[in-house]
Amino acid sequence: MPIYKLIIILVFLFIVWTLASACYNMVSKKRNPEKMFKMLAWRIGLSVFFFAVLMLSVKMGWIESHNPFPKDPAAHLSKPNK
Repeated sequence: MPIYKLIIILVFLFIVWTLASACYNMVSKKRNPEKMFKMLAWRIGLSVFFFAVLMLSVKMGWIESHNPFPKDPAAHLSKPNK
């Protein structure tokens, strides 16, 4: 597995973890609003950063998006593999 895929997965898991932590703090009896807001701020910041890095990666050609529904399936099959 290429390293960039591992980094993407780890960042995504950290985003989910911060969301879960903020939700736990919100419903917990021992509420800590400072920690909840801090975790939500981290989540928003990481999500925006993650989206920007993915868009930059596609633009620079580091990763490729794919179309699951090509207009001409035969043309898709005739492309040489990289």
